[in-house]
Amino acid sequence: MAQRLSELADGIALENRWQISSREVIFDHGHLCGRLRPAESPAGLARELEAARSRLQRAELSWPARQKVLSCFTSPVG
Repeated sequence: MAQRLSELADGIALENRWQISSREVIFDHGHLCGRLRPAESPAGLARELEAARSRLQRAELSWPARQKVLSCFTSPVG
């Protein structure tokens, strides 16, 4: 996970001209410290990373993107 997070963060940082100064992955989440331009927010960095992670994860799933998931509802009678 640490390697994938680093690659993803580096790619996003390169696209947006951000500089990541340090990173740490702890079990199921990561911490990043970076330099942003004054007009940008840390929330924007987090939003970009989350969106990229989500797109990557959906692309890796074996289900087709438009396949509908059937659900079943049961209720006791009586």
